[in-house]
Amino acid sequence: MTVVVSDRVLAPVYRRAAANCKMPSNKSVSDAPITQLVNCRILRDHRLQREDLWVREGKILDPEKLFFDEKAYADKQVDCHGGIVAPGFIDVQINGGYGVDFSRASDDVGAGVALVAQKVLEHGVTSFCPTLVTSPTDVYHKVGRCPLPPLEPSTLTFATTPFQVLPEVKVDDGGGHGAGVLGVHLEGPFISVEKKGAHPERFLRTFRSGDLADLTQVYGSLDNVAMVTLAPELEGSLSAVRELRRRGVTVSLGHSVANLSQAEEAVRHGASFITHLFNAMLPVGRALPPTSRPPALTSCHVVQFHHRDPGIVGLLTSDRIPEGRSVFYGMIADGIHTHPAALRIAHRAHPAGGGHRVKGHRCRASLTCVCRFGVGDGRHRRHGPSSGPPHAGPAGHPDPGSARLPGRHADAERQHRHHGHVCAPLQTRLRSADRQGGKEARRQGSRGKWSCVCVCVCVCAGCSVEEALEAASLHPAQLLGISHHKGTLDFGSHADVVLLDESLDVRATFIGGQEVWRKKPRKKTDL
Repeated sequence: MTVVVSDRVLAPVYRRAAANCKMPSNKSVSDAPITQLVNCRILRDHRLQREDLWVREGKILDPEKLFFDEKAYADKQVDCHGGIVAPGFIDVQINGGYGVDFSRASDDVGAGVALVAQKVLEHGVTSFCPTLVTSPTDVYHKVGRCPLPPLEPSTLTFATTPFQVLPEVKVDDGGGHGAGVLGVHLEGPFISVEKKGAHPERFLRTFRSGDLADLTQVYGSLDNVAMVTLAPELEGSLSAVRELRRRGVTVSLGHSVANLSQAEEAVRHGASFITHLFNAMLPVGRALPPTSRPPALTSCHVVQFHHRDPGIVGLLTSDRIPEGRSVFYGMIADGIHTHPAALRIAHRAHPAGGGHRVKGHRCRASLTCVCRFGVGDGRHRRHGPSSGPPHAGPAGHPDPGSARLPGRHADAERQHRHHGHVCAPLQTRLRSADRQGGKEARRQGSRGKWSCVCVCVCVCAGCSVEEALEAASLHPAQLLGISHHKGTLDFGSHADVVLLDESLDVRATFIGGQEVWRKKPRKKTDL
C-alpha cells in the first residue's frame, strides 16, 4: 500500500529542520538576509498558532516555498520567549501626544508628527493617521497668519510664522524613525453643533452643495487625506460622501445627531465607519431631573438614547446595510469614555466582529491620543501643556483652567488629564466586569497605551485575545482598504509586527521586519 503525504503535512518537520540545520542556499530569489522569529505564537487566520515567522526584505515569507524552492535558511533568529506575535497596531485617530497637538499652529508640523511617530512605537503602533479636529481654513491649507484657539474666551492670538498642516503631513511607510503615516484623518469641521464636543464651535462649517468645491475650499488638496469624519444629517453631506469615496477617502460618521435613516442613507452612499461609537452622537433628549441624576453627571447631561430611533448606533443591527458592505466602528475602550456595558452591547451585537460575513460590522479599538498623552504630571490645557503642579477645585474637582469636558467624572478626568486614556489590567477578567471593570480601569490603569486598550476590550467586552488584537490591527486595515499588505501576518504582507507577553504588554515592535523598539529590561537594584 502506498501512503501519500502532502507537503503541507510535512511542512512543520521541514521548518524545524531549516531552523536547526544551516542548509546550503542557492539564494536564487534574493541575496537579502532572512530573519526568523522563533518560540512564539503568531496571530494568523483569526487564531494564535505555534509557528515561526519568516521575514525578508520587509515582507512575510512562506516557509514552505522558502525551504522547497530555495533550500534557504534563516540568517538571523529572534527568540520571542513564548510571546505573542501579532500584526502591528494601526490607529486611525491620533490627535497628538507628548505635548504635540496636530491641530495647533507650529513652525515645523513635520517635526511634531515625527516625534509622535517615534514615541508610539513603544505602544506597538506601526501605522497611524494624524488627526485634526475642527480648525480654521488656514490650518488646513493656506499660508499666512493663522488664528489659534484662544486660551481665554476673550483672547485671540495668531501664529507669527506661515503654517500649513495637510501639505506638511506626508504619507510614509515607517521604519527606524517611527511609525508609518497612512494619511490624515480630518475630524470636522462638517459636524453637528449640538455634538461638537471639544471642537471649537466658531470654526464649524456646513456644506453649500457637498461637491468638490465645498471640500477643497476648506481642506485644499485631498492628496494626503485618508479619512474624513462628518455629520450625515447636514444638508449636502451625501454628495460629499460620494465625492470623498470617489477619491479614495474613507468616510466616517460622528459628532452627529443624525437619526438612523440618515445614517443608513450615508452608508448606502459610501460611508463605512463610525467615529468613537456612543460618544458625541445620538439624538438630543430631555435633561435628567436632579433627583434621578447619577453623581458623576452634571446638569448638561441629557437622556440620549431612544428605542424608537437609536440614531447612528442603530447601524450596529441595521438590516438595511447594502449587501457586500461592512460598517466598522471605533470605540474608546478606556473604561471612562465608554462604559464596560456599552462595550459589551457593541461586541455582542456581532461577537465575531463580522469577520467572515458578507454583510457585517467590525469593531476597531481606539486609543484616540490627545496632546496630553505621554507628558508628565502638571496642568495641561487642551492645546498644549502649561507648567505647574495639578490643582484641585472644590470637592476634589480639577481646577477650572484644566482641560476637561463638562460632566466627566472627577477621578477619571484627573487620570485622563495626566496619562491619556486608561484601561484595566488583564487579571480583572476574573472579576465582575459590570461592577469592577470600569472601576479597575480608572483606579489601576493610568498606563494609556494600546496594549491596555486591547486588555480593556478583552475584559469589558468579554471577547478573546485574538478578537481584541484584530480590532487593533486587521479591522482598521480593512477599513482603510490596505489589508492586502497590512493588518495581517499573511504571506507577502508587510512585516509590521508587535511582540507581546502573556499580559499583552508590548515587548518589541518591528516595521518591515526591522526591530524599531524593544522594552529595556528592568535594572536590578540592591535591597
